[in-house]
Amino acid sequence: MPAGIIKHADYDILYRQIEQCSTRIECLRKDYEEALDSLETAMQVLIKKTRKKEWSVPKARKDMIIQWFQLFLHVSDLRIEIRRGEVRHKTTRDLKQFSCQHKTGRSEASHSGLSIDDVNVLYQKLDRSLKDHRVRTRLECLFLQIDLLDRDQIGTLDSRLRECLSTFESCIGKYHKIEIIRNDPHDKLIVFADRNGASTDEYSVYRTCFDPSSCLCPASDFEPWKDFQFTIVEVSPDRTNEDGQLNGGRCYNATEAPLNVGLNELKRRYGFEILENTAECYQMCRATAHVETKRVGIDPLLSANHPDQALRYFRSRVQSSKSPECEHFQFILSNMQDNSLHIHLGGYYLKSMAETIDIFLDTVEHFDIRITGIDVSNTILDNASTRSICRMCKMRASRHHSLTLKMRGLTLDYFDNLLCLLDAISMASSGQWLKIHQLDLSYNNFIFSNRMSSLNWLQQLPRQFPALEELILVSCFPAPLWAIQHQNEEEVFVALLTCRQFPRLVKIDYSCNWVSSAILHIFFTLCELRQLTLDNLKFGSSSLTSEEILQRHEFASDRQSVPDMASWIL
Repeated sequence: MPAGIIKHADYDILYRQIEQCSTRIECLRKDYEEALDSLETAMQVLIKKTRKKEWSVPKARKDMIIQWFQLFLHVSDLRIEIRRGEVRHKTTRDLKQFSCQHKTGRSEASHSGLSIDDVNVLYQKLDRSLKDHRVRTRLECLFLQIDLLDRDQIGTLDSRLRECLSTFESCIGKYHKIEIIRNDPHDKLIVFADRNGASTDEYSVYRTCFDPSSCLCPASDFEPWKDFQFTIVEVSPDRTNEDGQLNGGRCYNATEAPLNVGLNELKRRYGFEILENTAECYQMCRATAHVETKRVGIDPLLSANHPDQALRYFRSRVQSSKSPECEHFQFILSNMQDNSLHIHLGGYYLKSMAETIDIFLDTVEHFDIRITGIDVSNTILDNASTRSICRMCKMRASRHHSLTLKMRGLTLDYFDNLLCLLDAISMASSGQWLKIHQLDLSYNNFIFSNRMSSLNWLQQLPRQFPALEELILVSCFPAPLWAIQHQNEEEVFVALLTCRQFPRLVKIDYSCNWVSSAILHIFFTLCELRQLTLDNLKFGSSSLTSEEILQRHEFASDRQSVPDMASWIL
């Protein structure tokens, strides 16, 4: 057998390992999310404790810092197991069932073989050997599901973990000089006795579990984040012991208490820096105010009324604020709510508004305004309008929030122009994908060229818009233009099979289109196999009943593949 070709038995083993990876990663994702919730809750408790009396007790303060960072290390181990498959704690699972496929991480570590890195290697092995088109489609669907889970959910959880550590560092840094060493697996927290860091370290916290055989956890599959609570020394201000200790903290007697403690000394004791120079203090306060105002998107030189600021900024840059297009953009800015706006440009000739659109988008960027929706329906799609639409979609104001994109009834010279536009606005910008949750392409008569299949563009949508929840295609494929009955059945199957690659799709509006038996058969079969879960699927017009649909397309009324018709709009 030629090198690189996988036997059928080996293929079954590798494909089963990918399926187990998908199941295990999803299970660990739920634990990861639950652990992060507990870690963030503990962080909030820790912040509140800094304002209470027990924080002045050194023993209690030390216990809280150690317990939180130990919990952080355990949550980090969850992340490592999802990414690389390294298991560092005692477990009842069989770690020899699946072999590790990658070479990242520590070679001497124990691996489960069920991680994202393993999936990437397995996919490359199988993809080079598979020739069956249907089997390759199954593999691509499974890999895409894991890839979306990695990018959309686990990636977000990783960001939360980093933000939580940053918050911890800024909170504790007010009272201690600390140093956090991130060198996996030898992560370490060093707390210095002197806040200036001049003296030796007072204590340190580091990882103690590197392998299941040497794990120090009290039980197998230990989950310390469940019902996590700080175990600290309670402070009772009315009770002192013989050594002058206040429940673990130093207590001054009346004769020992320092009588002449100034305000600056108290500030130093509680972690506040003292600025002796008045000019230095003024410059720092001014810089802090500037940072805070830029963080929320407000120009510090203008007033606090946000919509009025944006309007004045926009009017100062346009030549004539009385033109119809300028008045329309001013209307959009004046209707801004909660620092968010919806851009409605339906029916306008965007080419003549290119300069005004650029000024408007500059205003949106300057004030860090969020864009929640873009409507460019009934416009002419040319080079100028394409550039404007791409800039709207790829701005920072659009990338970080869920977006509604409506492009109904566009005037197109070629169908390829729309495909190029969809591909351009969907490209990752700065490593972030657009979060378009509703895409409306209704009333676009898609006339295809001879070199392009009428179904290929559907296969691109799951890759272009992975966060899509609603897909609206009203009157896009009328019977005279889309002769689906002449298409190869396998081609129809492959095209519509891509609908199950949308992880969040809940609605498809397919009204006023040509509906054939092949289309209904595929949707019913996918719903039967639980590979397509929709809350709303709309076919044809409301005058057609479910019985008429079944009779027209020769489906038996007792057919098991027909889902609950109550959830279908016919």
